[in-house]
Amino acid sequence: MIWQKFNRFIDSLAALILLLMASTVAIQIFFRYILNRPLWWPYEAALFFFVWLIWLGGATGMRDELQIRVDFFEQFFPEKLRKWVAIFNSLLSISFMILVIYYGIKVTSIQASAEYDALPFHRNVLFSVAPIVGSLMLVYLINVLIRQIRQMLGSAQKS
Repeated sequence: MIWQKFNRFIDSLAALILLLMASTVAIQIFFRYILNRPLWWPYEAALFFFVWLIWLGGATGMRDELQIRVDFFEQFFPEKLRKWVAIFNSLLSISFMILVIYYGIKVTSIQASAEYDALPFHRNVLFSVAPIVGSLMLVYLINVLIRQIRQMLGSAQKS
């Protein structure tokens, strides 16, 4: 129940960011082409919203096991081997996310002094998406791994 509310919050946050991004772009189009007075801040704001939206979309994809992977060969494996390959892929993804979080923290700290031209905060706010949403992805991947192990153990007990 808590996970459902949390997932709904993440989905709502992504929808809000999408709305903010679309609104920012629409405002810029209106001011640039209708009023002939382009604004100076929408490009950076839209880019900021876009980056956060992409990362949140990636997290929800991992939550639902829709992350990109090459599964061409998996379809030729026996069912039992496919489950082991899925677990191995999840372990590789978890390892990769740990690296993303680690290096994301490093890059975020490096960007602490860099400022945007138009936005009222430093660039590390943008780069913090890697450790923040990367941690969310890590939690989702651990949940996927647990679910895969339970499914494998459940099917092994039925055999």
